Amino acid sequence: MKNKRRIVTIGGGTGHYTLLTAVQLLRQEIPCDVTAIVTATDSGGSSGRLRVEQGMLPPGDINQCLLALSRSEHKEVLIELLRRRFSGAKGKRRLGGHNAGNLLFTMLVKQTEDFMRGLAGMHEFLDVDGEVMPVTFEDVQLCAESERGTKHEGESNLDTRGERALREGRTPSPLKRVWLNKDVRAHPKVLRRVRNADVIILGPGDVWTSILPSLLPGGMAEAMAASSATKILVTNIMTKFGETDGYDVQRFLSVVEKYLGKGTIDVVLYNDRPLPKKILDRYAKEQRFPVGIADIPQEGKPRFVAANLASASTLARHQPQKLALALENILHPILR
Repeated sequence: MKNKRRIVTIGGGTGHYTLLTAVQLLRQEIPCDVTAIVTATDSGGSSGRLRVEQGMLPPGDINQCLLALSRSEHKEVLIELLRRRFSGAKGKRRLGGHNAGNLLFTMLVKQTEDFMRGLAGMHEFLDVDGEVMPVTFEDVQLCAESERGTKHEGESNLDTRGERALREGRTPSPLKRVWLNKDVRAHPKVLRRVRNADVIILGPGDVWTSILPSLLPGGMAEAMAASSATKILVTNIMTKFGETDGYDVQRFLSVVEKYLGKGTIDVVLYNDRPLPKKILDRYAKEQRFPVGIADIPQEGKPRFVAANLASASTLARHQPQKLALALENILHPILR
């Protein structure tokens, strides 16, 4: 292969970090340039507080992607340092709950008086092999409506609605749709990266609060449809109470297709390895269960690919090495 291929990843949260870690392993077999497109709607925790207090885009998910793509010889030390959070209860200590990475990012943005320059500074500081960008540089909030007609605003409100319902002993109404609180367009560079990509990978991650928010800004759905890239959706291993209760692999696909258009996704990659009982029991206490894999279509588009993706740890998460192998098996015949 003479030229590097162009891979674009889309999402947010821990799942995006895991995916990019897998892509770093994949690059050892398939040389490629990587662009990570991150949701801009995070409103919880340290990122949410910095949005309000400093008037900047949420830095948390961006920092996670930067760390995943870092090629610094001190990467492990940097990960440990920049993820470390200051102690102290919220409201009592202003630094309580913030991590060093978010504060460093904020300092660079304030010093340069420009978010893009601050982001470039983080790329340089971490020696990032690739590019990480928010899907839009506009200040936006995620909104949602449940099937009962209840409306919510703020990503953190959606992300924690299941936890609140569990504490109160009730079952939340399933989510019906999401949108942004104002009309914004995706950044022009983001749209160019999507249109010119050879591979686009969505997920894993919370479909309603991590994946879909990155597809909502104007131009994203059209750019995805116009791109000749192989588009892969990596589904979650477990459902999430209050967001994806009772979902199977095909339901994940149908939710994404509602915003991208039917036929946009080429491959759906999902875990088919059963999890140990002790892990299942632990997640069951949170009303979280394995994503259903029955009656998967064997023909037609998209192509459904089963693989052993689950980590051997105590958490039901994707293991980067297994995910990298599965992606290589899918992409090697296409990109060779």
